[in-house]
Amino acid sequence: MSTSYFVILFLTIFISTASSNPILNYTQSHRGCGPIGIDITSFLQNEGVGVITPCCIDHDACYSSCNTTRTGCNDSFRTCTKNACAAQKPSTLKCSTYASILYSVTSVFGIPSYDVSQRAANCTGKA
Repeated sequence: MSTSYFVILFLTIFISTASSNPILNYTQSHRGCGPIGIDITSFLQNEGVGVITPCCIDHDACYSSCNTTRTGCNDSFRTCTKNACAAQKPSTLKCSTYASILYSVTSVFGIPSYDVSQRAANCTGKA
């Protein structure tokens, strides 16, 4: 599957998820990569870039933690994925490409996921 196809598919799914109503009966979880209700962890593993998964789990945990900012969580995610990809050989370029895509999509369209996660964690305000 080409990177451009992945980007188009992921953006389409992410935008449709982000623009819909908040997901009812949301259960806080730190499950892997992808927006609430859509898991792309297996896809990333099949592409040979599964080293990103722990960063996604940490990102989910950050979004669900009170006194965190969305920007701070996203910046930590970017640093984590860059470090994970730099340590992976020989797929560093491919990994970095997917990491950049995930960071960009999360930065642009991640507000609903952050808000739902903050509410699910009973956070009273945003830092």
